[in-house]
Amino acid sequence: RIAVLKDGRLQQVGTPQEVYQRPANLFVAGFLGAPAINLLPARAMHDGSLQLDLGDTALPISWTPRGPAWPESRLRTMAGRKLTLGWRAEQLRLVPPEFEVCEGQGLLLSAPLLLVEPTGADSVLQLDLGPQQRLSLRCPGWQAERPGTRLSVYLPAEACLVFEAESGARID
Repeated sequence: RIAVLKDGRLQQVGTPQEVYQRPANLFVAGFLGAPAINLLPARAMHDGSLQLDLGDTALPISWTPRGPAWPESRLRTMAGRKLTLGWRAEQLRLVPPEFEVCEGQGLLLSAPLLLVEPTGADSVLQLDLGPQQRLSLRCPGWQAERPGTRLSVYLPAEACLVFEAESGARID
C-alpha cells in the first residue's frame, strides 16, 4: 500500500493500482502516471449533458455520456457544477476519421498532432486541443505520423474520471 501526501496532509491510501485507477482527487490523479492524466474542463448541464470548453479556438462540445458508469441519476446530481474530466493516456484510442461512436459511449475529438515521443515499445502522442490544452495518448509501437497531422481520438465514457473543479474531489 502507498500513501499520497500533499503539504503534510494525507490525500489517499491504497494499493498503487487503486490510487492510479481511482484517485481521490485531482492532486492524486496528477501525482501518479507518465504521461500525466488528461484533464478537460467541463460543466454539467441541466439536460444531462456535459459541456466541454477547450479554449478560445474550439466551440464548446456537448456530450451526453451513457452506459453503466453513467446512470441518469449520476448526471442529475452534477447539474450546474463545474467539473474536470480525466482520462489516462493508455485509455484513449487513435481511430480513423470515419470512426463512429455509439451514442453516449464515448467522446470523439479531432486535433492536430503536436509531437510524438517514442518510449521504446510504445509512443506517446500529444495533440493540441487549443490554448494551454493538450491531450496525450499512448500508442503501441513506433508512430509515423508527423506533427501538424490532424488525428481522431476516442475517449471512452467508462474510463472517464469526474472531479469537482473547485475542490478537486472525485465524484462517483
